[in-house]
Amino acid sequence: MSNNEPAPVGEEGGDPEFVVSSEQLQAMLANGNPALIEAMQRGLARMVGSSSGYIESLPAPVRARIDHLENLQQEYETLEEKMDEEMKALEEKYRKLYAPILDQRRAIVNGEAEAPDNQTPEGKKAMEAIPDVPAGIPDFWATALSNHPELEERITDKDKEVLAYLTDVSGEDVLDEEGEEIGFEIIFKFRENPFLTDSELKVVYHISEDSGYMSVRDIEGCDIHWCPDKDVTVKKMRKKPKPGSKNKQPQTKIEPVDSFFRWFTDAPEVPEDMPEDDEDDDLDDLEELRDQVENHVRVGELLREDVIPNAVKWFTGEALFEMEDEEESEEGDEFDEDDDEDEDDDSELGDGDSEDDDDDDSEDEGGPGGVMPKDSKEQPAECKQQ
Repeated sequence: MSNNEPAPVGEEGGDPEFVVSSEQLQAMLANGNPALIEAMQRGLARMVGSSSGYIESLPAPVRARIDHLENLQQEYETLEEKMDEEMKALEEKYRKLYAPILDQRRAIVNGEAEAPDNQTPEGKKAMEAIPDVPAGIPDFWATALSNHPELEERITDKDKEVLAYLTDVSGEDVLDEEGEEIGFEIIFKFRENPFLTDSELKVVYHISEDSGYMSVRDIEGCDIHWCPDKDVTVKKMRKKPKPGSKNKQPQTKIEPVDSFFRWFTDAPEVPEDMPEDDEDDDLDDLEELRDQVENHVRVGELLREDVIPNAVKWFTGEALFEMEDEEESEEGDEFDEDDDEDEDDDSELGDGDSEDDDDDDSEDEGGPGGVMPKDSKEQPAECKQQ
């Protein structure tokens, strides 16, 4: 390119005073000038993150106010960082306080410790009077897990036979070298049993934070080593040979079945970069992948946030009643909102106005015109069976 030849639009070295009118720009774009379009794209790419010049164009007093707002923003962020540090310290403090309580719970469940009431003379006498008192609390975890509505859907009768050998279910944070949380793990511990040889099954969730939002980076399941003919995640289908067949031995076919234990072995693989809708040609596969990841994480979060800390309530069923009470309370709030809207609609009707122009001489509930007698009692709109 000669010194007299102008540089293309958008490239460095071009004339900074070069101005193109909107009419000229539209004409060039209409002609489909590829060099111009490419130059504009390069120019726009360099502008990303750069100042638009708007702040600099404001009057000095306004810029001073903006500078002060930026100082306030820095103060806010400093306090936010301090809050995060104090929250982590507080969580660590109570994590240490929770630990001995959970240890006592585990010991009682597994018969390694006894309730204080059973250690009194009266308690010991009562225990001696009852033959064959089981140690600990049988089927504690199997019952607690099965009582949760969302987990109960995943747990089969055969699963319960294996879960009866659980000694503990725990959730632990996964920390990096600096003590920052980078995930969490759910651990199922089993005593010796006729179903599996593993004493521990584990699922690990690796998470990352992006713009204040936590996202799953990886899900790490585990293999299960089943004892012979004890795998509850499959079923064996034996097919008798056809008459006249050379192979007289029955054919065996193994088919997978629904099982809670597939949560350990069938953890979905999370891609390093979860594709966006407009980046993937097959939206059905993408949606299925997202559903698999969300459903798997949902189980982990339920165990970590609800079942493990409230295992006693789920075992006794108290947590289920509390959940139903919360749902009924939310439904009541919704009905209250609907009633308020109905009242607002009624208030918009003027004197003598009616939503129905047709006169109806028929008798509704309670008497003519739908008026309730003074000595009558209004019946509830809905009666739920308890």
